[in-house]
Amino acid sequence: MAIEDLVRFGMEIKPMGLNQYKFYPGLIERILSVHHTYGVDCRQPFHEIKRGILKDIQLERRVQQEFSGGLVQFAFISITSWFFIFFSSSILEQPFSLRLLIVMGGSQLSGVLIYFKLTGFLRRKAFKRPEEFLRSLYSFSLMLQAGSPIQQVVAESSIHSLLVSEADVWGHIGRRLELLLERWQSKGGAIDEGVKDLLEDVWEAYERGLGKFNKLLGVGKFLLLVTCFLTPYFLYLFSLFQHSLV
Repeated sequence: MAIEDLVRFGMEIKPMGLNQYKFYPGLIERILSVHHTYGVDCRQPFHEIKRGILKDIQLERRVQQEFSGGLVQFAFISITSWFFIFFSSSILEQPFSLRLLIVMGGSQLSGVLIYFKLTGFLRRKAFKRPEEFLRSLYSFSLMLQAGSPIQQVVAESSIHSLLVSEADVWGHIGRRLELLLERWQSKGGAIDEGVKDLLEDVWEAYERGLGKFNKLLGVGKFLLLVTCFLTPYFLYLFSLFQHSLV
């Protein structure tokens, strides 16, 4: 991806920061290839990609903030727990139970590992479908705007993979897309507005999925805090005070 190409088309996002970001580098490479092959003006497609990237980055920041907030909470509870354990042991003049300390530390470490696994699972479940729709619809729309042959647009955008029969919002959007493609293939004409409407619906569903993701992650964080952090801590304190009364 040549820097001069991005500058020429008004892409102000640094290429090095974009190289690893989801499916967008592939779209940019594809549009540049169409530009070099057919000599068409790609300013509008690049403008659409830029809007999509900026919107996507905003959503990703919200996901990262939620995830990082969980790690901060775990760290705070862990530090506080260990401080009170050492403080209580010194006040009560009780020796540390190595076995219980290992159990507590292992429980906290397990909680963090489970949190990473849970976040990855919820992320795949919540964002796999919207990313597939965005990738194919942007590819379809932008290659069409750039003047690619119709057969190439349909094949390389994998647009038919979105025609699913799921009984959810993605199935509904897929059926609308199927009707749009059938009308376009039978009657011809422009379908840019129809695709734009579908993209707007995908972004709305993406944001709703983010809200659901945050709620589920919040429930998971609470359960992990109780089971892996607070419960072992209170059990250790109970054992400590029990020994002090003997």
